[in-house]
Amino acid sequence: MRIIGHRGARNIWAENSLGGFRNVCELGVEAVELDTHLSSDGEIMVIHDPLLDRTTDGKGPVARLSREALRKVTLLDTLGETVPTLPEVLDIFGPTGIELEIEMKMDALGSPYPGLLDKVI
Repeated sequence: MRIIGHRGARNIWAENSLGGFRNVCELGVEAVELDTHLSSDGEIMVIHDPLLDRTTDGKGPVARLSREALRKVTLLDTLGETVPTLPEVLDIFGPTGIELEIEMKMDALGSPYPGLLDKVI
């Protein structure tokens, strides 16, 4: 059996948040699952839903906003954190040896993001 921090232990800390990812490193998990979408300017963003509505103070599709605009959207249940980029998350896990399970999500219309897989790889 493997112990995996789903969305960075989402029931303990805000899901897919940098704070949650930092904290989950201390739990002794073997892997962490996270979710990716693309911003309007092609940045890989780490957030579960294609819409901002459930987990942030923003509204509408993630893909509608640029990375800079997403820096103004606050994740709920955090002290002002914003939707992280994949490179920010990799900076946390790089030195840990914890495996990552990266899920490529669909956009708000249920379509694959063009080039997301290649960008993640």
